Amino acid sequence: MLLPGRANKIFSMLLESSKPLRIKDIAREFQVSERTVKYDLDLLRDRLKKYDINLYSKPNVGIWIDERDKNIRVSNELKRDLSLNEELYGFFERPERIRRLTLELLVDDSFYKISDLAEKFEVSRNTIVRDLKIIEKDLKQRHLVIERTRQGIRIRGSEFYRRLALEYLVQSTMEEKEMNKIIMNVIKEGFGKEEKFLLIQSVSFLSEQELEYAFSKIRLIISRIENELEIMLSDRIIINIFIRLIITIQRLKRKKNENLDFMTTINIQQLKMQKLYQIFKEILNGPPFLNFIFAESELIYISLPTIEIVQPLLDDIKNSEHKEVNVYEKTIELIKRMTIKTKINFEKDDQLLNALLVHLKDKVVKFRFGIIDPNPILSVVISSFPTMFHLIKECVYEIFKEEDIYFTDADLAYIVLHFQAAYERQKKNYLFKALIVCNTGRGTAQLLKTMLENEIPELKIIGTSSIFTLKRQIELKKPDLIISVVPIEDITIPFIKVHNILTEDDILRIRKIINKLQKNSSTELFWSSVEGENYFESVIAEQFVQNIIFKGYVLNQKIIQEFKDNLTEERAEGLKLHILLLAGRIAFNSFYDFEYTDYNDKFNYSSETRERLEKILKENEINIPESEIIAILQYFK
Repeated sequence: MLLPGRANKIFSMLLESSKPLRIKDIAREFQVSERTVKYDLDLLRDRLKKYDINLYSKPNVGIWIDERDKNIRVSNELKRDLSLNEELYGFFERPERIRRLTLELLVDDSFYKISDLAEKFEVSRNTIVRDLKIIEKDLKQRHLVIERTRQGIRIRGSEFYRRLALEYLVQSTMEEKEMNKIIMNVIKEGFGKEEKFLLIQSVSFLSEQELEYAFSKIRLIISRIENELEIMLSDRIIINIFIRLIITIQRLKRKKNENLDFMTTINIQQLKMQKLYQIFKEILNGPPFLNFIFAESELIYISLPTIEIVQPLLDDIKNSEHKEVNVYEKTIELIKRMTIKTKINFEKDDQLLNALLVHLKDKVVKFRFGIIDPNPILSVVISSFPTMFHLIKECVYEIFKEEDIYFTDADLAYIVLHFQAAYERQKKNYLFKALIVCNTGRGTAQLLKTMLENEIPELKIIGTSSIFTLKRQIELKKPDLIISVVPIEDITIPFIKVHNILTEDDILRIRKIINKLQKNSSTELFWSSVEGENYFESVIAEQFVQNIIFKGYVLNQKIIQEFKDNLTEERAEGLKLHILLLAGRIAFNSFYDFEYTDYNDKFNYSSETRERLEKILKENEINIPESEIIAILQYFK
């Protein structure tokens, strides 16, 4: 008898429950992350549409199926379809199953029988064979292959490329929450069951003992580097070290301590002379852990993320076996192509040129050394700027393909933010200096910076800082205001804690502080209108709406906050897309031209609901026709 998948079991739980189920509780029940449950629910929701059944959800309430649907529309045919169909099981589980299957094959290079894998993942042999075809295609891009013999299958390739694939896979499963937990647990010794559960679910091969070991060693490394070298490691470097350390532990457990073949690009003797390397060696080869001894190549692999702070090693790249890449010319070419494609003049922006030049040089160096940077906001960038992302991906590929240099989606997301920030800079005036404190890396900080400068044009973001370097940055840059995503103590200048993605309340609280600063300094603030011919470029193609994405985002936040009791989760998502597209229509004065002559009879919305919506539009100086107002009202219950 075919076994049901996790999504099928969730469906059964929803049918049996008399009250909404929280995603957090479902995740605990199945011992998976909340993100995995959300993915299952998305697929389940899509499947249930076939039977005209809605899966309802509401923040702080939970997920549920309407009792009427349970009694009328849930037929025996549907139950059989959702519980006994193996192909549907594969449909529900496939992305997660492929990730776990890839992880299994990468961590252990023993031979696996397809029948054993089928039994482990509770699917048929044919399903595993189809999954392997997808995995094989991805591995080929990473210089790895699937070897097939009478003994079974396994991944074959160099140890270095195997670890790069593992590193990329682990990073891709970690979102901002998981990365934030890593940093916070490094800062503060000791973490609870919630943190352990979250991290172990993100990295399924990691035991609690190994997790505690990794954090204890990284704390010692950070402390010694700070005390002996007066260097503060960035959050990004810390996350990279953590991931490489846990990967190394897994490979050593399987006695895979062979030399890594990436050493051909590194001056080993010069690296071993560095104090940084000695610190890693002394700490990791201190009291042995599970009888592990880290060989020279392992120590180099784990410490490589710190290479960007070792200038002699960076200089040594010029003498490496790789041909020199003229990054300056490539940067100029990228800006030129994006100017042509978007019809936005980026070529006169020296700040964009300098920022991209530094970023691309850094990426080329790290590509050569096999260092992959995490990006906690990758999904946010892709969903917010899909056209910009794909344009940049296309341009970067064409520009660097002759050099055989590969940029990950995480790398491209940072480039997207540079271009988006460049456009926003063209429209701003600043009066007050603000410093951003963010503990999940420069990607999150860059997004927050762009949103702040767009929403509060009188702010000049003078830099970003981690908690470790905050006092030093305050002394050097003398900001008027600190804006942080984490709590801060013992500072004398104005401070405000905000969310990683700004909310309406965050913006209002920041403006209150600015008003106080204005009174103290007797400075007249410049408030730019969100409307006006200077805000939009008439030559931009309608599909390219990144330049007004933040206006749509803010309007969406205000409407959803006002009507949160009238929106289901799925309707809120639909409304978000609608508002973002509306922002584009406003920019080009291209509105819906239909009329609802029988609107009141057909939709039966109260005048109070309409008045609340019109008030928000008026406050934001947005004038739209009747057709657009009615289109928005359709999203409300």
